[in-house]
Amino acid sequence: MDYTYKPIKNIFGERLRQIRNQKRLTLDEVASAVRTTKATLSRYENGKMIPTLYSAKALADYLAVSLDWLTTSDSDLQEG
Repeated sequence: MDYTYKPIKNIFGERLRQIRNQKRLTLDEVASAVRTTKATLSRYENGKMIPTLYSAKALADYLAVSLDWLTTSDSDLQEG
């Protein structure tokens, strides 16, 4: 397990971009699906903003990953 401290907004943003790119989805597609804006998603991905729990859960559900995976740097956690 990796216990190195990393701010959650950086972890969340990196994971969000990683899974979005892996699934070949655009910011517009994801934003539309979870009822937010492209600008808001971009802020999440760039670590400028932290989503609410509701928004994070909506993104995790839409992208078919666990909320734990989106919010931790533990590479042992599996996508959900």
